[in-house]
Amino acid sequence: MVLAVANSSNQADLHQLMATETVAADLNSITQGRAAFKEFRKHGAAIAAATILGALDKLDAESHFVGSESIDGDRATVSVLGTVNGKSAQVWLYFVREGGIWKLVPSHP
Repeated sequence: MVLAVANSSNQADLHQLMATETVAADLNSITQGRAAFKEFRKHGAAIAAATILGALDKLDAESHFVGSESIDGDRATVSVLGTVNGKSAQVWLYFVREGGIWKLVPSHP
């Protein structure tokens, strides 16, 4: 599903796959709730979606595939293998189970 959305390069669709509650809680913890970071926290999931999409967009669309998966409780890691300009490349995707559904996060702490 994530790779299909990445192939379409639709950031809005990818944003729907983001673990928005987890991202918001992580950003609140990192910024310690300071008012100066309010807008950043508000748009954190969209920023994360754009970053993830950017990493996946670098892979040649025809070449990428899931290389490995690892699940540890409510966290999962997936490697996406492919090529960039004819050279092997790898992108890591990180997931958490949020509301009973696997959703993307920028990274695992």
